[in-house]
Order: sequence, then structure tokens, then C-alpha cells
Amino acid sequence: MPPPLASADLRVHGKSQARSARFPTSWVPAIGLATMLATISCACLLHFDCPANLPVLSHAAEYSPEYYIFAIGMNCTAYCMYISTQRFSNVLCRRLTKFRGVLPRLYRGVAIVTTMALVVLSICDSIRFPDAHVVSTIVFFVFAWVKIALAHIGRHNLEPFHGAQSPNVDAIIGSWLIGVGLASSFTFGCVYLARRHFATKSFAFGIAFESSSELVAILCQLLYMGTLPVDSVVDASSIKATSKAHRN
Repeated sequence: MPPPLASADLRVHGKSQARSARFPTSWVPAIGLATMLATISCACLLHFDCPANLPVLSHAAEYSPEYYIFAIGMNCTAYCMYISTQRFSNVLCRRLTKFRGVLPRLYRGVAIVTTMALVVLSICDSIRFPDAHVVSTIVFFVFAWVKIALAHIGRHNLEPFHGAQSPNVDAIIGSWLIGVGLASSFTFGCVYLARRHFATKSFAFGIAFESSSELVAILCQLLYMGTLPVDSVVDASSIKATSKAHRN
């Protein structure tokens, strides 16, 4: 006699989540950070006088081989980001205590736009495709922070497992990353406008300060993704245990 449909579906879903849980979400910050370091290092070594003229990533990726390093690395980062966000959206679908019908779909849609923007900005450099690069960069920054905000709202409304009420260390780290990242993004925007005479000159800091604030903002966005896998791994383990209970 075949098992009940609910149990069969649960076992299939549990196996899928177990495979998904083995995907290291930490690859998102790891590959992204390695790509940024390699791109900036090559730019400073070959084309720029650093640290006085430390370039922003867009300018560093205008040259070769920096362009290829940046394009390949960020496309790999985008792929890992897509897999990770899809996995976490599945967690939201099952464990949210509120907004269950809206938040997972909204999170998934924003994540797709963020990933596509990252792919476009990494391929379209600021010399050959300036308009596409600027638009995709703005879209990526804005939607990345929206995605992080949705993930943070979701993770604070998840059902705890086994009655655990202790604070989630990853969520606390994520909160700090959001604060530092938003401050760095605001600083980068002010310095960017000041250096291009769109804002008051009281914000006119050096080139290196503009570049470093951009790097810190991106780094915080990438590192936040690394705080999500604990939720997903625990969720996958719980599904496997529940599947065994149904089978018995």
C-alpha cells in the first residue's frame, strides 16, 4: 500500500532540502570578497597609484585583466546568491509565523532582480556600456538592501525549533552588518555626489575614502548572506527528522 500523499511529499521535499542545505551559502561572501580583492589588487598593481588613488570597483574593472576577473567572479557570486536566496525563501514558506503568503514571494522576486542586476553590471563595464552599468549598479544596490531587509524581517518571524528561545547569534551579526553597511552606503553616496559637485563641498573627501566606503558597503551585503545558512541547515535537518517520524 503506497504511503499517504502528505508523507510522500514530505520525504521528497526533505531530500531536496537536505541536498540544498549542503550548498555552502558562505560561498557568496567568499567568492565576492575574493573577486573584489583580486580586482582591486590587480588595478593597484597595474594601473592605479594606491592608496592615494584607490579606484572604485567600476573603474578598476575598466581595464584588462581586471574586467575578466570581476566579470567571472561576480557571475559566480550571482549564481551562489540565487541558490541561497531560493533556499531561504523555502524556509520562509514553511516557518514564518506571519506574512507567510506575501513575504516569501516578495523576497524571491526582489532576489531575482538583484541577481540579474549583478550579472548586468559585471558584464557591462562603465566605458563601453556606461548607461547600462550605472542603471544596473543603482538597481543592484537598492534591491540588495531591500532583499536584506526582507530577509531580516523574515528571520525574526520564524518559528523556533524545539522551543529554543535563545538569541540567534547570526541574526545579531546580521543586524550589525546592516547598520554598518547602510552607513557605508550613505557615506559612499555623499562622497560620490560631493566629488562630482552635486552636493555641498563639506562632503568632499578623498578618492580613497569613496572607494573604501563602497567596498565596506558591498562587503556587508555579501557577509549578510553568510549569516543565513544556519536557518536553512536546521530547517533541512528538521524536515528529515519529521519525514522519518511519518515513515515510522
